Amino acid sequence: MTEVEFTPKGITAYSEMDTLVIRRRWYHWSYWAQSMVLILWYAFFMHLIFSNYKSNTNIDWYLMLIAFGIIFIYQNLAGYFNRTEIRLSEGNIRIQHGPLPWFGNILLQTEGICQIISAENTEGQFKLNFFYDIIIRFNNGRSEKLLTGIIQYDQARFIEQQLGAYYGVEDEHLTGKIGIL
Repeated sequence: MTEVEFTPKGITAYSEMDTLVIRRRWYHWSYWAQSMVLILWYAFFMHLIFSNYKSNTNIDWYLMLIAFGIIFIYQNLAGYFNRTEIRLSEGNIRIQHGPLPWFGNILLQTEGICQIISAENTEGQFKLNFFYDIIIRFNNGRSEKLLTGIIQYDQARFIEQQLGAYYGVEDEHLTGKIGIL
């Protein structure tokens, strides 16, 4: 097992035989702020539910909000505990998220890769949330999102560079908005 010399905070990378393994921890300080919002969310809605319990006023609405809160709690816990493991080997890329189950586990054939991109992805009307996606383009024009929602640019760039170096894809500078998928 050979470890990669420089890795950004939250990433470890090493070689196992002819496989490169990159592990990315999801944790970011913003999960603490999200936790505080969730605590306030539940405190407020629990108060509303218990104060309106006997009148049965809009109890379905409150239960639906609690269900959304449970989904947000799961997402928050995943942010604290989950890691993404990227295994690069000749012929394929395997991505697995865990220990909490999460969508996006893939096995991708690598034949015909011509470009690897770390693209900024902004959300919302005011473009305040910045995330980075890792996208792979193939010779036949097909594109695949490999990873999404990476908060830290240095992590996204490191993963892009490691993929490019492993599969022999030259790094090229792109400007402007990229049309994807």
